Amino acid sequence: MKVYCCQKCGTVMSQERSPSSSGCSAGGWHSWNELGKEGGKTFSCQNCGSVVSTERSPSSSGCPSGGWHSWNETGKGFGNFRSATNIKTKEQPKTKESSSSNSSSSGSSSNENDVAFKDTLIGMAASGTGKLAGKAATEVGSYAWKKVTGQKSEEDIAREKHNMEMKQAKAQLQQEKEDRKEAKKEAKRSGRNERAKELESEGKTFAAFWVRNQRWLLPLTIITAMVIIGKFMGEEEKATAPETKIETTTPKNASSPTESEKTIVSTPIDPKEQVQLFTIQDPDGYSNLRDQPDGEVLQKVNEGETFEVLGSEDDYKKIKLENGTIGFIHESRVKEVK
Repeated sequence: MKVYCCQKCGTVMSQERSPSSSGCSAGGWHSWNELGKEGGKTFSCQNCGSVVSTERSPSSSGCPSGGWHSWNETGKGFGNFRSATNIKTKEQPKTKESSSSNSSSSGSSSNENDVAFKDTLIGMAASGTGKLAGKAATEVGSYAWKKVTGQKSEEDIAREKHNMEMKQAKAQLQQEKEDRKEAKKEAKRSGRNERAKELESEGKTFAAFWVRNQRWLLPLTIITAMVIIGKFMGEEEKATAPETKIETTTPKNASSPTESEKTIVSTPIDPKEQVQLFTIQDPDGYSNLRDQPDGEVLQKVNEGETFEVLGSEDDYKKIKLENGTIGFIHESRVKEVK
């Protein structure tokens, strides 16, 4: 592991390779300087207050306070940090509670770490004439010693108290909301019961039953109505569906019934949808379609062609061919297709 220090914000961290340059608290990008390999000796900078644990005296270049680092060896290695809020020990000292439950050998080791850690803090305060001197060194020592002994700072106690009060207030608000909701339900239920009693006294038993049980009767009624309507509409669609008939036509040259052809024709059952068709009866085998009674000839209509009769005018029938053409043919030439 290598120890790096940002020349701009003073952040100290240990990593295998150079850390990411993004997110510098001083603004812009980090400017990392490699101080050396992580080790068992602790050094503090007299100028910027950074504390690092390296194998030997760290590099002096890139001090955040400007210029060069001024390193002083203060004791055994307890991690790398710059301020009291970033203290991280390489070998975390044990608290009083945990050390009392351990064996005598582990308790002895914990005491040695505590003493070494205190010596480090005292050396930092004694040697510093910059940011770690005076009040700053005292605050670092107070925070670190409370961390070693397991004691909570006043800020931690106040924060925990505030969080607990917030949780209690939130739970109280939720309970009040549930109580209000239940009170509304009870008021509605009580009102329905009173109205039902009034209806029963008037002899309106069914109405009273409906008022008292409308919470479940109303949805049940709606669902039942939807089922009945759906069933009725399904039967209506089934009744108006077209019926399929199979008509058999026998060719003139068919020698036996097995050569007959079967044609499937779909015809609607509803008589309103049936259209009566007509054709031509003329010795010439065709008849003229005119634009008006006794008018100009539009085309010839051959015998066998079918058409609809739309109406009558004088001695002519107004017809509509299958291609949509409308005209007039003398009624003597029109006959119904059976």
